[in-house]
Amino acid sequence: TAEDIFYGVDVNSQGDVVAVGVTANATGIASGGFQNTFAGSFIDGLIVKFDNSGNRIWASYYGGGGDDLIVDITIDQLGNIYCAGWTSSTTGIANLGFQNSLAGQIDAFLVTFSNDCKRQCATYYGGPGLDDARGLALDQSGHVYLAGSTDTNGVFVFGGFQTVLGGYSDAFLAKFENCTFVSTPEHQATQAITLFPNPSSGQFTIEAEAGDMRIYNTLGELVYTHQHQSGKTEIDVSHLAKGIYFVEISSETNRITQRIVLK
Repeated sequence: TAEDIFYGVDVNSQGDVVAVGVTANATGIASGGFQNTFAGSFIDGLIVKFDNSGNRIWASYYGGGGDDLIVDITIDQLGNIYCAGWTSSTTGIANLGFQNSLAGQIDAFLVTFSNDCKRQCATYYGGPGLDDARGLALDQSGHVYLAGSTDTNGVFVFGGFQTVLGGYSDAFLAKFENCTFVSTPEHQATQAITLFPNPSSGQFTIEAEAGDMRIYNTLGELVYTHQHQSGKTEIDVSHLAKGIYFVEISSETNRITQRIVLK
């Protein structure tokens, strides 16, 4: 009975339709999704999946105790769903993200879901001012590009064409990898993780620089640790349940992350 708006829509390889937007309704919206309870002070983000005949498959709120809105969506070839939006919520947003705390009055956010609406990772993105996302896109390597508007000067901008605010409000463009890692001046990765086979049954070879290796599930829970030495190492995590995990190797100067799939 209250306001509901869709701002973005995409179609997966099976022809299912996923739409995103915002809702002010506490009932009649969510079913079988990641978040089935309205949490916002006035509005929550909204994500709904329909089959190509218009039947609802699942639907979910997305947000915390503030106001939250999803403005854009894209779906990759595996059916993973990427959403961009903005939020004033201090909880319920970030998970395994580059930025895990709200930094300003409003921050942009990036969140990814599996095909069945399980959250994979999510991050705030912003500084102490007003920062909101307007759109996102994927490249063929799986990098996520987040575009939006900001009035924050330089705090979260680095390595790009323009790193100083030019006016009262500027556009911004940020590049992420799995929304769990983006290079910063303090954490420039000198080497990526080489990991194969991926997907695997749990046994794989990893090649990366030395550091503390941690594997997290999509809930952010630590499920495996290992002291990795530089070079190749054989890893066996076949005891873990099938699904998506994140391998992180960190040292004093670097942090590199890779997504793995156990089948």
